Amino acid sequence: MQMMMANGNLVRSVKLMENRGSHKNTTMVYFDIAVGRYSKGQKKTDFIHLVAYENIAKNLVEYANKPGTKLGIKFEMRSSNYINKEGKKVYTTQNLVKELEFLGRKVSNNSTDSNGVISDKSIPVTTMDEEYPMLNEDEYDVVGEDY
Repeated sequence: MQMMMANGNLVRSVKLMENRGSHKNTTMVYFDIAVGRYSKGQKKTDFIHLVAYENIAKNLVEYANKPGTKLGIKFEMRSSNYINKEGKKVYTTQNLVKELEFLGRKVSNNSTDSNGVISDKSIPVTTMDEEYPMLNEDEYDVVGEDY
């Protein structure tokens, strides 16, 4: 089994999505993080596209939905395929988030320390214990929007 870890910054705000297809009552979110690295003495940025389901997705939207939020992520790469609406087989690869940790974010509520940073005590590390199949993203709609 392969497992990867990355620390990075949330690239843009995310929207929670609900499944309207074969896997009803499943919530998910797609998001990107920017991860810095050095190459030949120059700073470079890589963008990693990720998908999170259920509690991880909900916690990301609720507690860290601001561009620039620092996140620690443990994820695995999954490959799959499905038949699209036109009847063609589509091959996909997803980086599935298995664990998410909030590394620091300024907020203005009672769950923060004196510096306004969410503490480990206020929001635990979110892990995904259940196995979710790779789902067809065409079956999802943004929560609260008509489709």
